[in-house]
Amino acid sequence: MMTMSVRLIWLALYHFYTTISGAAEEECRLLLYFKPMKDRTLLNHVMTRIDIPREDVCSIRCFLEPNCLSYNVGPLEHSNRYLCEISDSTDVRHPGDLVQRLGFTYQGIKSPCNTDVCGKNMTCQAGYTSKGYRCMKNITSTPLNFSNLVAKEHFHNCSDAPNITGVYNTSHHDWGLFPVYCDQTYDGGGWTMVFKVVSGLSPLDVGGIWSSPSLYHENLNETFDLTSAYPTHYKNRIVLNWKNFNPKEVRVVIYKDSQQVTSLKFNATGTDNLNWFSHENLIYSPWIDLKMFSTVNFGLLGPIVSNRFFEITGPYTGCQTDIGWLVVTSHPVCPWDRRSPQPSIQYSKQRVASRMESYGNVGIADVLAVFVR
Repeated sequence: MMTMSVRLIWLALYHFYTTISGAAEEECRLLLYFKPMKDRTLLNHVMTRIDIPREDVCSIRCFLEPNCLSYNVGPLEHSNRYLCEISDSTDVRHPGDLVQRLGFTYQGIKSPCNTDVCGKNMTCQAGYTSKGYRCMKNITSTPLNFSNLVAKEHFHNCSDAPNITGVYNTSHHDWGLFPVYCDQTYDGGGWTMVFKVVSGLSPLDVGGIWSSPSLYHENLNETFDLTSAYPTHYKNRIVLNWKNFNPKEVRVVIYKDSQQVTSLKFNATGTDNLNWFSHENLIYSPWIDLKMFSTVNFGLLGPIVSNRFFEITGPYTGCQTDIGWLVVTSHPVCPWDRRSPQPSIQYSKQRVASRMESYGNVGIADVLAVFVR
């Protein structure tokens, strides 16, 4: 039997939801929660992070996100506000991802979605219909709002576009029309963003996104934002048609707190979409010692250890003595791999390689983006 407190919470949330969104009757949602877990957090399944004024607001934000199956909430550092992390899975499905996090509370939803009730290529949304869930077909992109484009005409590539950084339509060979983000500021402009990964955002298999034959949020407006305010991974069709596009240069750019932290530049002439990321093709890096090392683990998909991507690390000598310059890691073994929600974009903040467990010298970036020209 539903308790009075659950009824009141449901009525309050339902009223809030229908008031602000005009939801139809069939959109009614009832969520039942497990007991909250103090000092716990669920890693690796966060869809979005929200700065909220009060802890209880997180349950409302979860209610308003159809794919929410759990959330983490806790205090923001140096602030009287809270961080709300909305996740698309639960500890029931991924018990190994539930870890200690002092000051935070983990809240899971009771639902048939905790089992694989919807099957492949479907998303289970909790709390809908008389069954307590509904199955929705996966959608990886939504139509682009062209009013937000800098220009509505299309261009062959970003080098042909106006000298203003922004989103443009492009058409290359017979690929059809698609939007791209053009960086017209750095190094003479003409840079086209082809890929973006966000720290702490599911799915964890960054390499799988890059190497798969599928696009990822190619037409989703928010994905062109290079901050973590709109957390979406991104891949466009240039990655799939690398040799036809025939880039001459590639930039890998790291962003933190909405600002570019550093970047690397590669010679891409005659490369494919994997081998451009190599020690030999490196033209520029911010680390003065990188070119001096004769033995470097340097690979887009991780040359030795799986679940490390865009990896530039030294010879493996054990977790405590590993050194590196850059890595996007979802690897479960070393403590430094797991120091922040995965995938974790880690980089040396020094002018040289850093020991990966020297956390003061190794930064956690928000976004890693790949640009071609």
